Amino acid sequence: MQIVLSYKIIEHTKSKVMSENLARDQKYFNCSEEHELKYVSGKYADQEKVYQFLVESCKNNKIHYSTHMEVYQLIEKELGYPIPIKH
Repeated sequence: MQIVLSYKIIEHTKSKVMSENLARDQKYFNCSEEHELKYVSGKYADQEKVYQFLVESCKNNKIHYSTHMEVYQLIEKELGYPIPIKH
């Protein structure tokens, strides 16, 4: 009984940590993930310009520890493209 209970506590804790990590990963833009650069730039008509902007902004730490919304706001401010509407 004790072993089963301990296992359930460990599994619950592991699951909670994983969901917290996922929530954090979804909230913050990750410059080291190519798919994030492509995903965000793919929301704009001039995908290549936005992609290059993101690459440069990552290199100079302009978007380091930024939320996705902060990245969209920076694109709007720097490039003049409106924040894409979520469908």
